[in-house]
Amino acid sequence: MSLVKQFNNKYLILLGIRICQWVPKKMALTVIESLSSLIAGFKKTDLIKAVRSNQKVISQNETLISADLDKRTRAVIKHALTCYYDFFRNIDDLENMGSLFPTADRLIIKFDLATKEAGALVIAPHISNFNLLFHVITDKGFRAKLLTLSTLYSGYGLINKIRSQVGAEIVPVDEGSYFNETVEHLKSGGMALTAVDRPVLTRKYKHQMPFFGKPSALPVGYISLALAANVPIIIVSTFMTAEGLYDFRFSEKIYLKKYQNKLDNMMLNGEIVLKKIEEMINHAPEQWLMYYPVWPDQVNGEL
Repeated sequence: MSLVKQFNNKYLILLGIRICQWVPKKMALTVIESLSSLIAGFKKTDLIKAVRSNQKVISQNETLISADLDKRTRAVIKHALTCYYDFFRNIDDLENMGSLFPTADRLIIKFDLATKEAGALVIAPHISNFNLLFHVITDKGFRAKLLTLSTLYSGYGLINKIRSQVGAEIVPVDEGSYFNETVEHLKSGGMALTAVDRPVLTRKYKHQMPFFGKPSALPVGYISLALAANVPIIIVSTFMTAEGLYDFRFSEKIYLKKYQNKLDNMMLNGEIVLKKIEEMINHAPEQWLMYYPVWPDQVNGEL
């Protein structure tokens, strides 16, 4: 059974939205506590195998015992369910959604200052409640092309439709014209936003990028995009605070170098970007919501 496929079914998401809008927060947190333990127990499913594998690698503890890995996995699932609840419950109440992200205006100002003289490619790893962060700042006027998958699962299309309702410009990366159009947009001073921590499982080993000290199957196309447009990269992530609200982390601009061959362009620049993403994940490791195996050769290890 593929939990990844099941949880990205649009009808299940629509049902989840309705349930979240009906269930009050106190009751939801109780349900989430039990549900996270239940889901984390499905250790033979693709989603849980990936989460366990990813968490073991980023712990950088080769001797991490099974009980500790169980605890980390439950924490990831619990955080994911909490993020979905906060987002789904407030889809039709943008004022209340905004109250969960009180530093949104400060984030928009930082974007404005960072792109005052030129465009930028914004990298947003899958840390905590990106959907809520993006929804709130877009509703407040933030504009960037959102580079995203649109056809992998039906739920992706539904989430993109929800994003577009507040003014997001969705650019499917599985359509061939996206690259040149995005380059021109960046050259003209605009912003594009994408994630780079979802693995490409067909990537050849020699092209795998070091991430947390191990070869990973992460994509490198964003490097080509930034180099072609001659714009810097900015990394932005969100995280949940101890008060149950959301805040952000914002990197300095990363200026890429051009090397004599394409492989060096990808690998050497990519290492710099991934090091910054490592720092953001380490800030809240159990809030890294990656449900695909970033290190494919680790998945079948003893977890």
